[in-house]
Amino acid sequence: MEDEKRRKLDELVARYELEPSLHDVYVEGLTDKSIIQWFLEESNLDIKNCTVYEIDTVDIPTDQLFTLGLNDNNRSRVIFFAFQLQRLFEGSLPHVICIADRDFDNLIASSNIESELLLFTDYTSMEMYLFDFNIIEKFLRLVLHRDDLESVNILTNISPILEEMFLLRATNESLSYGMEWLSSTSLKRCFKKRKGGFMEFDSNDFVDKYLNKNHRISDKITFLDKVKELRKKNISEIRNKIRGHDFIQKEIKMSAKNESKDSQTIYQIEGVYHQKLSEIEILIKSAGKFILATNLVDDKKLEPSEILSNYKNQQSCERGFRFLKDPLFFADSFFVENPKRVETMLFLMSLSLLVYSLGQRKRKKPIKSS
Repeated sequence: MEDEKRRKLDELVARYELEPSLHDVYVEGLTDKSIIQWFLEESNLDIKNCTVYEIDTVDIPTDQLFTLGLNDNNRSRVIFFAFQLQRLFEGSLPHVICIADRDFDNLIASSNIESELLLFTDYTSMEMYLFDFNIIEKFLRLVLHRDDLESVNILTNISPILEEMFLLRATNESLSYGMEWLSSTSLKRCFKKRKGGFMEFDSNDFVDKYLNKNHRISDKITFLDKVKELRKKNISEIRNKIRGHDFIQKEIKMSAKNESKDSQTIYQIEGVYHQKLSEIEILIKSAGKFILATNLVDDKKLEPSEILSNYKNQQSCERGFRFLKDPLFFADSFFVENPKRVETMLFLMSLSLLVYSLGQRKRKKPIKSS
């Protein structure tokens, strides 16, 4: 994604008006992009000039998200982009599809923003299309080379855990608490190992840690009441009750039968990460300007680059003053009073600085030429 240029909305409108044959898809992140690209390749669809982009390639100011009641995340950026592109595009709509995760829409009220260019995943997220017995079975056989493990048993074990974690996340979202999730270390302490190597999630312990970390322990009753309320909602499809990122990043520990603890094999499925260009650009803009003031107002005297160069060269002079003020010179305790002898002492110190500077210059010259 580093090679992809960030474009503004008006640039994209002009682009699609000038090149109506383009077929583009915009998704939330790198994992979604990889899944859609794989799908397009496997489906053999006759679509020319079709490109999948991450939403970070579009310049969407954060303050504009808030005007539509959206949060500062990539899902909101996809929704905002689809809405604004349709609003700004005059005439027939471009061949653009924006795909956003459904997230908690089946549990809590979602945004009323609609667009003909916007699609939502069938499940909570794009990753949940991988939550399939056959896919996990292939992973166990071809990647881990484990014939002793069955995908049915693994998914049956982790599904209740992932469902409970999703419910707790949805509760936080519904109450608009904005709480930060537990660290991996704290989260691991909420798991207990059962017979057969399977794991059990201590939801009560997690809630206490979760609320304590975010200084919300006084809201525990309200939080638990909301959990009960959301739990009563009847959602039959399991892939609408699990957060895709939890599924991908969930640590799965498996050990073969009759293996000792010393020979236990631990496998971990890790998600991918990428740079959040929108945040990086904000930091670059805040740190990318350097103001210099000078009393040399005549433009012919110094160019801006010369002002900056001379400013940086001040450090050489300042290092010289530090050299002269070094205690080794006893600069704060002269033992001479005669003005001529004081001048002689200053001359000797300046001469020492000159020799010191020439020595530094001679030492650095070979380094620069190499």
